[in-house]
Amino acid sequence: MVKAAVLDIPLPACPPAKLGLVDMIEANIRPVLVAYTALYAFGFWVSASHKPFWFDEIFTYELSQLPRIGDIWRALQHGIELNPPLLFWMTWLLNKLFGAGPVVSRLPAALGYWVMTICLYHFVRRRTRPAYGLLAALFPLFTFAAQFRVEARGYGLEIGFAGVALLCWQLTADGVHRRIALLGLTLSLAGAISSHYYATYLIGALLTGELVRAYLRRRMDYPCVAAIVLGGFPLIAY
Repeated sequence: MVKAAVLDIPLPACPPAKLGLVDMIEANIRPVLVAYTALYAFGFWVSASHKPFWFDEIFTYELSQLPRIGDIWRALQHGIELNPPLLFWMTWLLNKLFGAGPVVSRLPAALGYWVMTICLYHFVRRRTRPAYGLLAALFPLFTFAAQFRVEARGYGLEIGFAGVALLCWQLTADGVHRRIALLGLTLSLAGAISSHYYATYLIGALLTGELVRAYLRRRMDYPCVAAIVLGGFPLIAY
């Protein structure tokens, strides 16, 4: 009887546990990423609109003012510029659509840098948790790479493709949408090399990663190796 009476006594309700900052961020990670994107876009617009072109950017601007997009390829063949054509093609198209200027001419770099940070978020989140992914996305802002987001050159576009290639390589290794990831790996590497020749180092880095993965798995992932190698084929044309 005593036991039953005790059980009939209502227990006081426990106060709800308070969410920490990390828990709050992760519970609202999509709005946080949207806010990050909005702040990034605003910061880019302010910086790009007040920063004059420097010497190398003038080459990008002048090439994008040629009458026809095919003229860019002929100019590159004559050694006017020593970089691949993708940045100049994109800048030419944007200038025709929205008008020439420091903001429009730097849009490819800004977009590439943003894509790189979002890819870093997903790459790290898949192995740890969203809060660490967010830190990975913000970390490049405190590095030398941050200056490339407001520069009408191929570096920002290159690192954007590099971020996509890294994420596609991870998805390929994990077997997530593998065929699409393999295609994305090849195309993103080709896009990176078409933006700047420094991206050739990406092929070596990813092949090194594949060697490590093959050692751990005791077998080589030949489709993944082929996708990486095929990504370097634009070098033959250039």
